[in-house]
Amino acid sequence: DATQFEDLINCEICTMTMLKPYVLGGCGHTFCVNCLAEWFGTILAQHMTVYPDWSSPVPPFLHLVGPRLRTDPHVAAMIARNGPQPEYSCPTCRAPVATKPVEHYILKALIQNLSSPKNAVKRQGKGKAKTVAEGPFDGFF
Repeated sequence: DATQFEDLINCEICTMTMLKPYVLGGCGHTFCVNCLAEWFGTILAQHMTVYPDWSSPVPPFLHLVGPRLRTDPHVAAMIARNGPQPEYSCPTCRAPVATKPVEHYILKALIQNLSSPKNAVKRQGKGKAKTVAEGPFDGFF
């Protein structure tokens, strides 16, 4: 049924068609880029109210460090230097989000194709993603 399909391609937050859908790695929920950025921005603003001296996210490689390695004095010092980190979560299920959301290219192409087959994005190149210097979630993760 068309209504059920619309529910799948609409963002749960703004209820608009997700023209730039991003998926969360932990739980798999998908939202439009603007709603996710606003959601994370709210969490970051709340965090900065509680921790006004907080200045930047933990370097990305520290998210990959296992619990045993976190007890290493040098690693623990690096983590402590950055202070408590914002606790980002999924807007739907509140599962923790520790890594940047990823653009859902297949869903994006499907939505573009179904919305306007004439204006559908034509695949270019050999499937290699473009290198993006700055992404919509760089300030959060």
